[in-house]
Amino acid sequence: MNFQQQSGIKYDLVHTNYWISSWVGMQLKKIQGSKQVHTYHSLGAVKYKSVSTIPLIAKTRLAVEKEVLETAERIVATSPQEKQHMRSLVSTKGNIDIIPCGTDIHRYGSISQEQARAELGIDPGTKVVFYVGRFDQRRY
Repeated sequence: MNFQQQSGIKYDLVHTNYWISSWVGMQLKKIQGSKQVHTYHSLGAVKYKSVSTIPLIAKTRLAVEKEVLETAERIVATSPQEKQHMRSLVSTKGNIDIIPCGTDIHRYGSISQEQARAELGIDPGTKVVFYVGRFDQRRY
């Protein structure tokens, strides 16, 4: 808010990611009327089903996740399964659209496996495992 005031910019729309920033977005909405689009990336209701010890912050997280689903102008689910989890585990209220994760390789380009290996100096016969993300049992 200080930056907006100093620069003369007002954010009419904010895109929040994860539950903590969703709370900030909801505060901006209350204070200055910003519209909010939110992407969860993970849901506490799903996460807490797969852990043996539920953290103290869980009650707060679950309440914030429910509030943002019910009050944001739009929620972005990254898969039909995520949307279903939101509906069955969080709330039946709210506006959800599905925008899958990924990259449009036709727009941003691609190269052949052989060319990529050559450019990276990887022998054509070498087996390569590539993973981007964090290891999480729910993501296997």
